[in-house]
Amino acid sequence: MRLRTSIALLVVVLCVAVSARAQKLRDGTAVLGAMHDRYANNWYETLTFKQESITHKPDGMNSSEIWYEALLLPGKLRIATLASRTPRTACSSPKTN
Repeated sequence: MRLRTSIALLVVVLCVAVSARAQKLRDGTAVLGAMHDRYANNWYETLTFKQESITHKPDGMNSSEIWYEALLLPGKLRIATLASRTPRTACSSPKTN
């Protein structure tokens, strides 16, 4: 019984400590601000990944394809697929004036 009480007390203390340390982030802007403050000096500049994209069609059928994505910060995204044996690529970058 003493061990159970000690474990329960430890869990309560840890929960209180974690919740007291956590920030109250009320919206996406606050989350992004907190991320910027935390990682401003060591945020990544490039990111690549592969994902399976599943499209649910109105007739109930599904199709899937593999997307190869590359991100170059700030603001450049490339998505390439190999659907139907014909490579397709979509690119996005911010407009500059």
